[in-house]
Amino acid sequence: MQNKLFLDNLSLFGTLKLRSIVFLKVIYYYLKRLFILHHLVQIYKLRNSCKNKSIFLFGNGPSVNKIDPHKVNHFIKNENFDFCAVNLFYQTSLAKIIEPNMYLLSDGMYLDTVDTNSNKIKSHIGLDHKHLNILKNKIRDLKNIIKNKKIKLFVPLGFKSKIQSELMGPQIYEFSDIQNIYSKNARNPILPFGFFTLSVYKALSICSWLGYKKIYIAGVDNNWFTTLHSNKSNSLFTSDSHFYEKDKNIEEKNLSESIRVPEINGLTTGQYLYNYSYIFLSLEKFNKKNIFNLDPDSLVNNFSKEIEIDVYK
Repeated sequence: MQNKLFLDNLSLFGTLKLRSIVFLKVIYYYLKRLFILHHLVQIYKLRNSCKNKSIFLFGNGPSVNKIDPHKVNHFIKNENFDFCAVNLFYQTSLAKIIEPNMYLLSDGMYLDTVDTNSNKIKSHIGLDHKHLNILKNKIRDLKNIIKNKKIKLFVPLGFKSKIQSELMGPQIYEFSDIQNIYSKNARNPILPFGFFTLSVYKALSICSWLGYKKIYIAGVDNNWFTTLHSNKSNSLFTSDSHFYEKDKNIEEKNLSESIRVPEINGLTTGQYLYNYSYIFLSLEKFNKKNIFNLDPDSLVNNFSKEIEIDVYK
């Protein structure tokens, strides 16, 4: 059923059965968290609180390397800009130059919601156990780095109580982490979102909710599909590429060269590319007026690349 839902995620209207399944999942999500829904009041209060500021939002794609971090720092320190990052940013050498004041963690690996000992892990993540162990060690170190940072940290509803005792520095806000593929919502973090479940998309949604007058994105490359390849057994693989490749050790670099495509993303090339198109289509739900793509060569052509500020190397 999960694969069926995923393969039908581009349906404009959807069948009544599929819409009913999504609706019931959304209802279940909120009922399960009924007694903590009041936690969402905190993020609601942030609505349009940054309308006089601009922000840089970095994903983890290689295009971040086109940006001069010292120039970004100039805008943060002198031009009323904020900076938002996601996932493993604090584990990179770039974090020694740019200090985020907003951060988002939502992937299950970062929140200890994934059973890394499960034999079915590859069907959902695609990493083998050796690669998972490397990632787990990085995540452990990441939490040690974040725990004393004076930042706004955004996590899915229900996780604040689980991590706030470890993380004394951050001011933690929770958001609804439930997808409704038929929804047009790409801004309100209290309601189900209608885009692909990427951490950087959730961060973009929250930046929009905070009302930043201009949002400059980098590292939202969405180009893993360009490395798609297969083997004699017809299994699909891609290469794992991030802006922090130089920070990886030899073992991790070797493991990243060929990662099995998780079954949930498609068993055939057609299924994979069909599903992957939803990653791009999701961005059409965001407001194009105040979002700017800092990568002039990006395949993400939903947002203007006419940049009036100089942040390039």
